[in-house]
This record gives sequence, C-alpha cells and structure tokens, in this order.
Amino acid sequence: MSVSLCVSQVPKYGSDFNFGTGINFQLNDGKYQFNFGGSIQPQIEISSFNNVEEYFYNSPNSLFSLYARDNDQRITLFMLNDFSKSNPLLDAWGAIEFNFFNIAFGQKHAISNFESMLFENNLTFNSRSLMNQTFNSDRREFGIFISSNFGYGNLFFEPNIALTSGDGINSFGALASDYDLGGLKYAFKLNFYPFGGFSGNKIHFSDLSFEKDLKIMISFGGSYNDGASNAVGEGHGDFNLYDENGDPKYPDYRKLHFDLLSKYQGFSFLAEYIIATATDLDGSYKSIPLFLDNQLANNDAQLFASEISQFLSVGSGLNTQLGYMTKSGLSIDLSYSMVEPEFEKNISSIISKSSSSRIGFSKYLVKNALRVHTGIESVSFENQENDELRFNLMLQLNL
Repeated sequence: MSVSLCVSQVPKYGSDFNFGTGINFQLNDGKYQFNFGGSIQPQIEISSFNNVEEYFYNSPNSLFSLYARDNDQRITLFMLNDFSKSNPLLDAWGAIEFNFFNIAFGQKHAISNFESMLFENNLTFNSRSLMNQTFNSDRREFGIFISSNFGYGNLFFEPNIALTSGDGINSFGALASDYDLGGLKYAFKLNFYPFGGFSGNKIHFSDLSFEKDLKIMISFGGSYNDGASNAVGEGHGDFNLYDENGDPKYPDYRKLHFDLLSKYQGFSFLAEYIIATATDLDGSYKSIPLFLDNQLANNDAQLFASEISQFLSVGSGLNTQLGYMTKSGLSIDLSYSMVEPEFEKNISSIISKSSSSRIGFSKYLVKNALRVHTGIESVSFENQENDELRFNLMLQLNL
C-alpha cells in the first residue's frame, strides 16, 4: 500500500486487486469508490553504543487503511491504523471538495515540514530523520484542515491552513479526566512549484516517476500552539507550570519550517530547516509558588527563561537528503541531520547537540509494492566520546 488517497482505475461495477494499490471497488456506475490497503515492515536492527549491542526484531509499522469516495458529491472518507502502536488510530477524517478549496475535519497529518508529513510506508529510510524525531512526535492532530491549489502557467501554488486542538493524536483521551489542556493550535504552509507540479510522486522523496524536466518545490510554514503541555506540542499533560495564583499556566510553542525538494531524471534532493521557540513565560513557576509578605518563599519554584528547554523542544534542526534511483528500481540515498538546543548551557535541556549520517540502499520490486531496504546510521552526541552505530535490514510489502 502506498497511502496516497488515490486508487487505480477499475471498471464500473467492478473490482480488482494489485499489490501496491490494494483492493478496489467501484459501484453505482462509478459514483462510489472504495479501497482497502495495508503495509507491513518486518525488520532487523542492530545498535552498538559504548561497546553495548542491542538487537531488535519488529515491524515498526503495520498499516491498514480504508478509503471511500462519493465522486458526485466530492466527499472523501479516510482511516489509517498502525497496529504496531499502542494507540493504533492515526488518521480518521472526512473531506469535501469545493471549486477552489477542500475542507477536511477529523484527525490527520499536522501541517509541518515535508518528511514529517509523509506516510509511514513512504519513508526512504526505516525511520524518520534525527531532526524530525526531535521536533515531531505522532504528527497527527484533531481539527479542521483547509487546502487549495492553483496555478498560472508553470507556476503552481498549494496553500494550507489548519485549526487543531494542539494536543496531538487522540487528543480527547479515553477518560473524562483526560481532557485537552491549553488553547488551540494555528498552522499554515505554502508550497510553491516554479516549474510546475511533480508528476504524481510528491508523496515520496525518491523520484519514482523519473521527472523528464527539473521539478522544484519550495515550502514555508509555521504553527503557533496556544498553551502546550507536551515537549513538541503533540500531546497533553506531560508537564505542568503555574502562575502566581497556583493555577495552570502553559507556555506557547512556536515552529517555523522551510523545505526545498527537487527531482530530475531519478535524482532527488531535500533540504529542511526548522526552528522552535517558546513564549509567554513571564510569571511562570515550576511548582505552586508560596508567597510570604509578598515575597516568594520557595525561590526554586520560579521558571527562568532558559529552563523552558527542560519542558519543550526548543532549538533548531537541519535535515538534508540526496538520492538516486535507477529505472530498474535500485536506489541509493544519503542523509545528514543535526539538531541544536536553544540554550546549550542548560545541561538539563531535553535536546542535546547531536547529528546523524545515514546511507541506505533499496530495491523496489513488483511496481514498488515490494521493497528491500538496508541502511547504516551513525549518531554523534556532543557530550559523548563514542558514536552510536545502527544497522537495519527491512522488507516492506504494500498490499
């Protein structure tokens, strides 16, 4: 399964099945379309750090998707589950298309940088980059998502905006006591294609369509989470801060991200930069403050600006990736990713200065429905003498 919200053409009142496109149905003279898809990724991973080796045998993603569409009313429903996770529901949303824009409501991909918005089975490596693991979590949010696209000649634009709960996946919880904290999250993103859009392969990094002409996507976006209680603003209740009256007071969490993606005749290049900061910190306390004669009695309760790095992932990150794919389906990919904390002198910061270098080899078979991947990653930490080495071998089968 290559989760792309599109299904193969099938006869009216018909059905078909192909690896990579799933099980497809078309009913009522083509009015309704249904698709069932899935993907599994069994892998072996070996990690070596400070002369200690660890072995992992698992499937990092075990996906099942359901897609339904009413072509007359232009209504789409989509659900995606990952049974490798303790909370399997990733996407559950409905969308309606108008003449100039689309509106989706439910839980879906948060608006963010390019790699973080890729579906789990469309990643180039067996996991997301160091930068994305630092500044993103489950990458899903509940809310309203509005998107559009338009062009002038070869110029093509894709604006996106979203209003979400700001509390991440399954944000409303299973219990009445597990409720949202803080305010809403506001996000936007604009994709710009100066030489026209990609030929149907923008949901991958690799140039699966072998672009005949140079294609480039330039993106700029950001988000503002009004009251975050999770390190990357994709959860809630992971920490508490207080105001002078002892009431909860959550900091605002902001992200800006810039992307550049280009593809040409099998070559592909990606550069991503992200910066995350916090605001509304004045008058914040790590524990309920105690005042005696208008003086703060427990001085250790006060939150200093640099200490917010102990609660939120604040800092910057860079991710670059270069790849080449042959027409026979063999690809080689190189990646370099690094992160830096905003407050380097705070040794308790949840982000430490680190970098990652990766090389991966993949072989795509059965029209990209089957992929064999192997890769090596070296992760360097500023405060560690030795690097962590990781080797993985993965088989990916898309239904």
